[in-house]
Amino acid sequence: MKFKKADLILVAFLLIATALSFILIRANSTDGAYVTVWVEGAPTQKYRLSKNGTYVLNGGTNTMVIQDGKVHMEDADCPDKLCIHMGTISYTGQAIICLPNKLVLTIEGVPGETDL
Repeated sequence: MKFKKADLILVAFLLIATALSFILIRANSTDGAYVTVWVEGAPTQKYRLSKNGTYVLNGGTNTMVIQDGKVHMEDADCPDKLCIHMGTISYTGQAIICLPNKLVLTIEGVPGETDL
C-alpha cells in the first residue's frame, strides 16, 4: 500500500495541528493555588500548593504529597493504584482520581481569578 501525496499532506496537517494545540493549551494554563480533596462527590479539604507536606486522606486510604507547587498521590490501598500512576499535577483544572476509594484531587486557581 502506497501513500499518496494527499495522504502525506493530511498527516502533516494533523501533526502540526496537534503540536499547535498542545502549545496553546500549555501557554494558557496557569499554576494552581489550591488542591481540593473530594470524597464521594463532596469537597472535604483544601490545601495550599505553596505549603509542602504529606497528607493522609479519606481515613487513611490515600496519601497525597504537595511539593514545590505540585501534587501527586504517593500511596493508596486500592488494587490497581491508577491514581499513583497518574503522576504529578499543578495546573488549574487538572485532577487525580481514585475510583475505588471515591476520591478526587482537583487543582483550583486563586478565588476570583478568571479561567481561560
